[in-house]
Amino acid sequence: HSHRLSGGQQQRCVLALALAGEPSVLILDEPTSGLDTATTRALVAHLQHIRQSGRMAIVCISHDIRLIGALCDRALVMFRGEIVEDCSTDLLMSHPRHPYSQALVNAVPRPNRTVIPLSPANGASLAGSGQGCSFAPHCRFRIASCAEHRPVLTTVSERDRVRCLRHPVPTLAAKPLPATADGRGRADSEVPMLVVDGLTVAYEQARFFGRTLRQGIRDRRFALTDVSIAVRAGSIFGIAGQSGSGKSTLLRTLSGQLRPQRGRILLDGTHDLTRQAGDRPLQITQCLQMIWQNPLKALNPRATVLDALAAPLRLYFRLDGKALRQRAAELLEDVQLPADFLSRYPSQLSGGEAQRVAIARACAARPTVFLCDEITSALDMSVQAAILSLIRDLRNKTGAAFVFVSHDLGTLRSLADDLAVVDQGRIVEQGPVTQVLDRPGHPYTQALIAARLPRSFAPILSDARA
Repeated sequence: HSHRLSGGQQQRCVLALALAGEPSVLILDEPTSGLDTATTRALVAHLQHIRQSGRMAIVCISHDIRLIGALCDRALVMFRGEIVEDCSTDLLMSHPRHPYSQALVNAVPRPNRTVIPLSPANGASLAGSGQGCSFAPHCRFRIASCAEHRPVLTTVSERDRVRCLRHPVPTLAAKPLPATADGRGRADSEVPMLVVDGLTVAYEQARFFGRTLRQGIRDRRFALTDVSIAVRAGSIFGIAGQSGSGKSTLLRTLSGQLRPQRGRILLDGTHDLTRQAGDRPLQITQCLQMIWQNPLKALNPRATVLDALAAPLRLYFRLDGKALRQRAAELLEDVQLPADFLSRYPSQLSGGEAQRVAIARACAARPTVFLCDEITSALDMSVQAAILSLIRDLRNKTGAAFVFVSHDLGTLRSLADDLAVVDQGRIVEQGPVTQVLDRPGHPYTQALIAARLPRSFAPILSDARA
């Protein structure tokens, strides 16, 4: 059944369904957002084979500029409903001409490189007013005329077009980090905040031979087997692996949605979390908060942002009235959203804004451990960089520990302190993130690292050639 599949497995089933009809045009809308790098590489190779055979044209819509570079011949970069650049993917990867294209390329996580985030908007956007450039509030190269004149899509070469009054703009390249820094903070303590010891989780499913449910023969499929990790206070612990390897099952067990068959979970060395959430004391459920992969599904579409933040504030702190609203506004400020967002509904939020609200809701409980399940997989590169920066700031400000699940090894390298690699429900390798990724000892880890998209980034992401 579909509810027994991971997000990546569900996505592959939908792709198989689309390919089954052998269409002449295949439209892919974020086809790899839930897939690990190994599966993504295999999918790209298969789609390239289909495309090169001449049997199918492909239109790919993705926030992942690496996928566009690996799969497509030409690219359209869009910002707020407008095409800002139209060029070959080779040119996009090597020398993007529009400032927004540059921001997308520079936001790709890379080892030992700083990320140039998208500049925050200074004032209201002019998009849709018919005046000024819609990207001007975010642009590092804006001039006075950018707020007064709306640029048109201009042909700059035989087949390439760009929408910018200042074209050509200077190139911003990601600079190497100083030799004494690696972009991460340091754990506050060597004492584990969260200990998982010998955790085993199994799903039971019935097999039927024309019998009733009571007569059915039950099979047991192990999703996690003998998993042990230790998450230090103030650290970010990364979990990597292919889709369906058991990463999300581990988070659901930690949060109390699933009950393990064996093993134990200890919080702060004393509190037993082996029970499900409904059987845990309120002060224990407060200590662990989950941030979901899809914030627009995690938020109630009929509830405002204020309602979403009010629920944990009432439950854990008995706040109400003016004090509740003031605290909710402070939470939004912590995630860099204005207080007027309190009256908005999820349908009025972008993906990045909704994820910030989801993070604010988790922060409302003042937890000691955040459980993050692929929280950047559905976001474009520039928004992803901003969310990762926010996670770092929260860790440094609150001292909380984070368990961060991701299939993107680049993200984990740039964010995590420690890393565990999961394969078929078992941890095959764990240790400091640089040690695991730079000197992998297990063949599965080596395969994940080797499974990069078959197209490298050219000068803009190299050692500051610009």
